[in-house]
Amino acid sequence: MKTENITCQCGNIFDWTHDNTEKFWTDALRPKHCPNCESIIIEQSEREAKRIRQEETTAAIQSGIDEMTPPRYRQTDIRHPDFNRPLWRQVSAWEPTDTTPFLGLVGASGACKTRVAYLRFRELVLELAKPYIEKNSWIRPSVALTSGEFARLVAQQFSNTGLRDLWDNSTPPARRQLDAIRDCPILFLDDLGKAKNTPSVSAELFAVIDHRHAQNLPTIWTANSQPDGIVSGMAEDMAGPLAGRLSEWSHLLAIQ
Repeated sequence: MKTENITCQCGNIFDWTHDNTEKFWTDALRPKHCPNCESIIIEQSEREAKRIRQEETTAAIQSGIDEMTPPRYRQTDIRHPDFNRPLWRQVSAWEPTDTTPFLGLVGASGACKTRVAYLRFRELVLELAKPYIEKNSWIRPSVALTSGEFARLVAQQFSNTGLRDLWDNSTPPARRQLDAIRDCPILFLDDLGKAKNTPSVSAELFAVIDHRHAQNLPTIWTANSQPDGIVSGMAEDMAGPLAGRLSEWSHLLAIQ
């Protein structure tokens, strides 16, 4: 065994003991830093690696939010003269709580309700993701879709068409998406009541709203009519409870 005295860049002198017999390996393995400096370097390296992972995770989440947001609403300019700033002030102030986990925007077309709903949805998704980004842990994706897209998923929920993932080769893709909608961290349903309330659509919509109501899961929805109008055409045993949940558990904003 051989022992060398090595001077660290910080000025400290430390011993290095080795049994290398070849100069090549001695030169290659000779440490440049004392144990204290080495631990500092490792700590700095780990912090930098964590920062990079967090930036990558944030970018991935932002990319996912952009994919869910139609191009028309991705670059909303709140300074535009046609933007409904009074509505945005009300919507941006809303925070989901156990008493009002839903936000409902009701009004005629052209009042910016979808635009401001997407803005708040995007903000909430990023707010929710912050602790997960800090811990570098996985978070279920949030979901935004129109009532028409929801109806399409219901119609295709027993179809075997489309891609299947490696872990589930039996459940149809549309059914998996519907299951994800029930439990996703934040759900945005646009234009409720626009799709025809067929028995299957009504049953699935009721199941989603009822589950999210029971679990206090944040949900944003927009519609041209009040909850009583949204449930028009549904069976009575479903229409009343669904309208009640939308009314009682939503922070309702009627847009003139």
